[in-house]
Amino acid sequence: MARQGTSQYSITPPRNTIGDTTEGAAFDGLEEDLIDAEKSRSALRTTIRNIQRELAEKDQVIEEQRDLIQKLESDVQGLKKTATKRRKRATAVPVNENEQSLEAVAKKFTVMNHFYVTDPEAFLKVQLSEMWTDKTRFDSEQNQLEGLIRELDGMLSDGLREQRIQSADRWAAVFELAQQDERHSMTHRIRTSNTTAVFGSEIATELEARHRPQSPLLQQLLGFNAENGTYERMPPILRANSDQPPSKANMLNSQVVKKVIQAMLMGPASLVKYQDPDISLSAKCNGKIWNVTSVTPGIIAFASILIRYALSPDNEFGPTGQTSGIPYLEDFEYYKKCLIVGQRKKVKEVMDLFESFNGALFPNHKASWSDQRASQRRLAEEDDDLFQEIAEAMSDEEERENRRTEPTVHAVIPVARGGSSPSAAQVHSVMPTVTDSNDDVNMGPVSENGEGEIDMEEAGGSNAAGSNEQPTKAKAKAAAGKSGVTKRTRGGRKKKP
Repeated sequence: MARQGTSQYSITPPRNTIGDTTEGAAFDGLEEDLIDAEKSRSALRTTIRNIQRELAEKDQVIEEQRDLIQKLESDVQGLKKTATKRRKRATAVPVNENEQSLEAVAKKFTVMNHFYVTDPEAFLKVQLSEMWTDKTRFDSEQNQLEGLIRELDGMLSDGLREQRIQSADRWAAVFELAQQDERHSMTHRIRTSNTTAVFGSEIATELEARHRPQSPLLQQLLGFNAENGTYERMPPILRANSDQPPSKANMLNSQVVKKVIQAMLMGPASLVKYQDPDISLSAKCNGKIWNVTSVTPGIIAFASILIRYALSPDNEFGPTGQTSGIPYLEDFEYYKKCLIVGQRKKVKEVMDLFESFNGALFPNHKASWSDQRASQRRLAEEDDDLFQEIAEAMSDEEERENRRTEPTVHAVIPVARGGSSPSAAQVHSVMPTVTDSNDDVNMGPVSENGEGEIDMEEAGGSNAAGSNEQPTKAKAKAAAGKSGVTKRTRGGRKKKP
């Protein structure tokens, strides 16, 4: 019995699995597993230490950033204490009928007249001067500003015109937002809508943001100078003959300029319609809404600037290109000044430019623009330099003064050449002298008429010098003979001297 109890509680090693004849086979490989587990634990500890080290470094960076944020917040609070408090301008959303009318006028003004007003409130507060004339528009910045406000007043109703100065504070926000919205609409329309119809397929493929900065084709069309990083003021894309340098007959007159004006007034879709754009205008397009029947110096200049922006590496449109450095606003004002002065002086090439655009875009409104050219005399003499002699031409007031002092003949003012310069009495500074190498394009001399004729007057009474002597016919004939031109008698017939 004792022997049986002992065997009942004895510990025996585990038996082998069924069919396994090897003694202790259940513990095979256990030692190797323990070694591998120890290696894994070591690698895991190493990984944990690395993570802890990286977390410590991140914590240090976070602390530094937190210190920097606190310092910036402190600087901001200091600036708030020292900054001049400005009265908040009212919201720009039109709230009444007058402001809605102003908003519509501001959008038209942006496209047709001036695309960017720097200080709308000061602009709207400009008062009109009785001394201002078209001839003195570019004599000073104040005169230029008054010229713009006169353009705006011409669009406003009588009621809005009377309220303009008193309501300038509130209206400035409405005017500024309207200009901003219209600029955005125009840039989007020209750069992204029907670009193939506007620029052609070759140029359109290069207008993507990733291509524009480095496109040799666009740089060539913009007149980019790789040596100094500048762009031509009158680049090839704006010239009808891109291979020729800028001149009176080769500026702002390319087909691209005409197409952009058409897209601005009639919509990009009008460029793909094979019919008269003036007839097929949608009632919702700008041309119909604004009742436009002819182009203006402002829209020609704005279209030219939009073309340069569309091809430039700039991604935002403003007074100056952020990437290109192109002075868009400054060049716009230059283009517009050239066109206004050329149009007022009836320079042949400028009048041809307006007639070409009007004839292509508004053929059914010829009566509204064709008589503008026939109403005054043209200029005949030409010069390779655009607008240099317009800047040196005497004003109408000086011409009238000359009629009183020298009633026999109106001599054409010669161009200053060879280092000589006109006297102060003969010069009326319409445009400032430009030192930019790209400004070597000027308009030509301004004579009394464009056919080599000078109207003769039979002067009576005393002249400016106080003399009572009447000019005789012999004196008039002698003066006309010296001038080498034809004189016109009272009956309108021409006689050779």
